Amino acid sequence: MYNTSMNGSFLNSLQAFQGVVDGAIADAVATSDYDQVQILAELAATLRATPKRLTAAASADVPRSQPVSPKNDRGENPTRSPSQYPYYLRDRDDVLKVGWASKSNSTYEHRAPFADVLLFANALKEVSKSGALFSTKELRTCLALAWRRQERDPLPDSQFYVCLGWLKSIGAVVQHGRRGYSVTDSRMLGDGLETAFAVLPVSHPNSPTDGDQ
Repeated sequence: MYNTSMNGSFLNSLQAFQGVVDGAIADAVATSDYDQVQILAELAATLRATPKRLTAAASADVPRSQPVSPKNDRGENPTRSPSQYPYYLRDRDDVLKVGWASKSNSTYEHRAPFADVLLFANALKEVSKSGALFSTKELRTCLALAWRRQERDPLPDSQFYVCLGWLKSIGAVVQHGRRGYSVTDSRMLGDGLETAFAVLPVSHPNSPTDGDQ
């Protein structure tokens, strides 16, 4: 649930992220990249609507100690169709992906620590420096070097696709079919990520983890 005591600092961060998106829109217009303009415009509209949504949520007749859950007791959202998956939530310090498994006709959850998302974003900035499209193989190579420098094990596939999928969902990364991926604006992989993470809907505290699947 939205905490009104965070109102001032949160709105300042939100406005800063809006400025980043508006700048990216201006750049896309200047280069006549109208596909990117549409994607970024939708993101900008969502950001501008967020304060009103939070105000409505704060005034709703819901117990303050119990965040609104997007799922029922079985961990499924009865109002969503399979085509509306995946979607992303914030669970403590993790980005939580809720996907749909067509074989079992049920939802599944994968998660990635936000700290790993930040490292993933740094790798994206590195691999996209030339401005050319890049493949997941090139991105994995760049990530492996970053993880090796920190003496860490490689990022598991499930976490890799949580990071990539969420960054695509907020418009920071765009997939160009089988040709590869591109970064829309490197500024969206910087301070703006903190704000994007902060505005994610909060997961139910009793949601199952990957190990509960």
